Amino acid sequence: MDFLAGCESGFVTDALRKLGLSGWIDGAYPVQEGATFVGEVYPAGYSYVAGDEQVYSLYEMVDMCPPGKVLVMTGVHDMSVLGGNVYRSAQNKGIKAIVVEGRCRDIAEMRKGTMPIFCEGPKTRLPDPKLRITSVGKPVVCQGQKLCPGDIMVGDADGVVFIPREHFDKVFEYVQKIAEVEDQCAKALDENAPVTEIGRLMKIKNSIGK
Repeated sequence: MDFLAGCESGFVTDALRKLGLSGWIDGAYPVQEGATFVGEVYPAGYSYVAGDEQVYSLYEMVDMCPPGKVLVMTGVHDMSVLGGNVYRSAQNKGIKAIVVEGRCRDIAEMRKGTMPIFCEGPKTRLPDPKLRITSVGKPVVCQGQKLCPGDIMVGDADGVVFIPREHFDKVFEYVQKIAEVEDQCAKALDENAPVTEIGRLMKIKNSIGK
């Protein structure tokens, strides 16, 4: 985890691509400038209710999320599902970060907070009242991908990506190798190395996993 905290999300993206995996959460960007996180996912899912389905309030969802986890809210797009007081509740509980597959309000307040929050951006419009939290702490579908408790999620200025827990060891192995080559490439560029040297390093990167 410590190593991933010092890596760009792009390194994880490259590793996932090499392994034929997908873990991108499109549209989720940091509310606070410079916010980053790495942690275990705790999912919560919205769906439409029509009868006696079990539903949870935002505060019940926060209460159920263990401290130190990344609370990931899925199932709502382009609507505001989270505000300042719920953010404050999660921050005070010690939740590591929140990722919203949707939008938030009270953005100015959140920008003053210390807990990273990632979302599609600000909005005041609320979702349909029949769209409720129906799943907490269980696997959900996020943008066509299965997202499970314990999956590892990484967020930075470029966005959010997650690593399925069952593939973590292999992805992490690739990330370490990619990071090493990328660091060598950055140093070579700073030293005005010839393009042949950059090409050599890119060949090494491309050979990872082959």
